[in-house]
Amino acid sequence: MIGFGWWLATAGATEVDCTSTQAEVVKQAFEDSEAQRDRRATDPEVQKADEQRTKAMAKLARKGELCTAEEKWQAAWIMMQADDVDTLELAYELAVETMEAHYGRGPWLVAYSFDRKRVANGYRQSYGTQTRIDSQGRRCLVEVEPDVTDEQRQKYGHPPIAEVYRKILDMNGFTDDQPTLDRVQRRGLYCEPQAQKRGAGRIAPPQ
Repeated sequence: MIGFGWWLATAGATEVDCTSTQAEVVKQAFEDSEAQRDRRATDPEVQKADEQRTKAMAKLARKGELCTAEEKWQAAWIMMQADDVDTLELAYELAVETMEAHYGRGPWLVAYSFDRKRVANGYRQSYGTQTRIDSQGRRCLVEVEPDVTDEQRQKYGHPPIAEVYRKILDMNGFTDDQPTLDRVQRRGLYCEPQAQKRGAGRIAPPQ
């Protein structure tokens, strides 16, 4: 197992080995991030590690040291934990590059990262990927642009909006409600976007 300090230090290297070293740096950061996913919202140590990983991946991206579509995808996914809009914009650009390279989950990440950066800027999302915790401690769906169609969601590998409504209702215990916007709104589970502030609670990736 490669230690956290190793990949963080290697991320600052000036030479790129596109065949092994750099790929291992990104892969290890990605695996560490995924392993700590469940502790992300509540563990300060994990949040600190997230911040370090995010900075390391952003540094690699800005220096043009991400060699393959897989590295770019993994780095962009890590950078979804950023609490500054510039980094989220950079992650979105990486996601677009993976889609253009025909990487498997590239389109999925393009839509997710687009929503993430829009919500972080205080705007509605498009694809229904973003939730947050409201003032009552419930998971709510951040408002979705009404003119985005399920066909567009499918194009980027995301489910119809009714499935999103179903998930948010179920996780709040309203399993008998119809999966409609009306029911989500009536239950108070449709919340306004909030511009991201440093140190604010991060939006956990979907399960």
